[in-house]
Amino acid sequence: MKYLSFIIAAFISLSTFAQGNVPIKADGTTKYLIKVYDGETNEKVLFNNSAHGDWKTKIQVADVFDGSMPQLWSFQATEMYPGYFSVINHDEELAENSFLMSWSWHAYMGSNRDPKTELEMQYRFVEVSDGWYALETIEKPAGLYNQPYTPGADALNLKPEGYVAFRDVKSADITADNMVNKVFRFEEFDPLKLFLETIVRGQQLYDNNPDVSESVRLELFKVLEKARATRVFGNESEMLALQPYLDEAIKKFSEALGLNSIIADARLFIANSAAKQAVKDAFNAIVEEAELFLNADNLNYSEIESVKNKIANAKALVEALVEAETLIESTTDFEEAKAELRLVIENVITAFSNSAISISELNALKVEVDDAVKAFKKALEAGNPALVLTNADFENDLSDWNVESPTPGAAYPENKGVDGSRSITTWNGSAYQMKIYQSISNIPNGTYIVSCYAHTNGTNTIAIFAEDGVNSSQLPLVNEGGITKRVIELEVTNGTMQFGIIGTGTDNEIPAGNWVVFDQFEIKWKGVFTIQNGDFEDDLNGWISEASEGVPYMSTKGVGGSKSVTMWKGSDYNASTYQYLTDVYNGTYEISAMINAQMDDLFVLFGESEAVESTVLLPASSELIKNTVTCEVTDRTLRFGIRGAGDGNTIPAGRWVVFDEFAVNMKTIVPEYVDVTPSVAFRGQSASENIGSKENNIVFWQVNQNLNIRSSANIVVCDVYSISGVLVKKETSVTNNLCIPLQKGMYIVRTKSENGIVESKKVIIK
Repeated sequence: MKYLSFIIAAFISLSTFAQGNVPIKADGTTKYLIKVYDGETNEKVLFNNSAHGDWKTKIQVADVFDGSMPQLWSFQATEMYPGYFSVINHDEELAENSFLMSWSWHAYMGSNRDPKTELEMQYRFVEVSDGWYALETIEKPAGLYNQPYTPGADALNLKPEGYVAFRDVKSADITADNMVNKVFRFEEFDPLKLFLETIVRGQQLYDNNPDVSESVRLELFKVLEKARATRVFGNESEMLALQPYLDEAIKKFSEALGLNSIIADARLFIANSAAKQAVKDAFNAIVEEAELFLNADNLNYSEIESVKNKIANAKALVEALVEAETLIESTTDFEEAKAELRLVIENVITAFSNSAISISELNALKVEVDDAVKAFKKALEAGNPALVLTNADFENDLSDWNVESPTPGAAYPENKGVDGSRSITTWNGSAYQMKIYQSISNIPNGTYIVSCYAHTNGTNTIAIFAEDGVNSSQLPLVNEGGITKRVIELEVTNGTMQFGIIGTGTDNEIPAGNWVVFDQFEIKWKGVFTIQNGDFEDDLNGWISEASEGVPYMSTKGVGGSKSVTMWKGSDYNASTYQYLTDVYNGTYEISAMINAQMDDLFVLFGESEAVESTVLLPASSELIKNTVTCEVTDRTLRFGIRGAGDGNTIPAGRWVVFDEFAVNMKTIVPEYVDVTPSVAFRGQSASENIGSKENNIVFWQVNQNLNIRSSANIVVCDVYSISGVLVKKETSVTNNLCIPLQKGMYIVRTKSENGIVESKKVIIK
């Protein structure tokens, strides 16, 4: 009993602090725990989480004081600033001479400054109510280390996210009425008190969790009994020697309890999940495996974390699969992208159903789904770039369209288009020939979706068509009861396309009385514009930097902790990081990046073409957010990136920006229009140049301003029409070469040989 009396006396002594309003011994060695006033249990204690990936949120709170070194603090008086102290944490993983820092209102352990002289390491205690103290900073002048400090002393406070900082709370504003999460109690560490508290905490765990397996409960019960016996009959050294065993028993019980809770949550999660049944079955198999493991007679505690991770990874995979399915269901069009994502989903579900699947395999499947979803979202975001067509809605009648027909007036404008808009109709009372088209060039190779709205009274007599001289595609039209959207696809291999409406008979013939009304042509490219190393996984390869020495530099603050680029320097600096692309297609481009800027309007996201720059000033953010800028390319060059917003791309000292995942999406493509791409093309400068095409024994070519025709078969008719269909010249009984003087322009030449072959060609005289 003498030891129990000693412990009780020790408890009483714990409430006695140093004299005055300083609740600590400032010797730099006496250890304290720091409790947070939460208005209720006040059990939370501060600890240094050296394992936390973000230095801004390093000092956090724990629900229980377990006496571990990261929970223990010491204080040291600073002679240079009487009444102020520096703060030490005893985490073994900290660098030597680490002290509490309040730089830019963040609370973290730093070792790069001298606590004897640095204002950002000076603190004092201000009692607010009944032993609860504010830990306040020394007042720091605005501009100290280029930080915009505001007047007054800042107070350490607990944020809703579970970490502490000096932001947003002034010490002078704290009162007994608003001190929740803003004040602290500093208790000197007593190992004997910790021993007694640990017994109580262990017994509460045992009593409150009867559902944990008997083998786990029995193991904790045995250690608690031994601890209680040592408390009564043992001495101080025996109690302290038993503390590690007691901690270990509670740790094991808590780990088993945590796994038990995770299993229960997993059951509830999958029951409420929108996942397919095959996915649910695979997940439940993993949960059942974990339950068997937990209830084994001899639980292997060393594998608990692995089992937890397997459930967590399986849950993450299920969530990824559900997201992928939801994306498909909520997306219209983009059938090709949806088919690719569906294939990934099916393959992943098959692999997930393997009962022997490992954690690494689950991770790999999750990455596979994430990558597929990411690609799918990029496809949706980018869309299919549209070609900027001229007069595609025929609001200017047939302007900019080529009409190839020997029948004048067979193509004419009406107001029968979509919603009564302007449209084109082709019709004739007798059989007629018709081809109405545009020819374009300087477009990316790849697959194109060509569409228009059309209504016809025939069946397969008129078609929407597209061709590039190598590949061709046609959709013969049928009567669908009104004007409806008609779609074809064309694979372009030479950067050119001709598209429009054509008769499906010989020489583009359409039967008498057959008509078509058409409107609103549209062409979209099913392709993706790519840039080099947009995610910086290959560091700065492919990027150009014009900047001060040491700027920029690589960091790991990108999306998901991936590689990223940081611009920062302790003194004023200039920086511009960009890519410069040539031979890009003219059109509209959207440039985007994930960016975290320290302050508003100090950095610029830009795109530039033909010396005309499009920019957006970057806003401050607490995390990576997507920023975009739209740029018009008119000279087939594009420069894009991030630079300082000041003159000469300057940035003030100490200001930074982090960026990752650049992407450039082509929104529109501006093609070049070809005057006419005739069925047979001729280009020549003199009579000695026989540059042209030969087809059906008829060769057309151009010499100066003459139409020259030669044939091994007699031509009995040669009619030359203007592009509008007016007869310009008629020749008969041509037995050899024929030279017809013509003005510069486009003509339709219709010939008939004595064996009955009829040819209708478009030619250009230059």
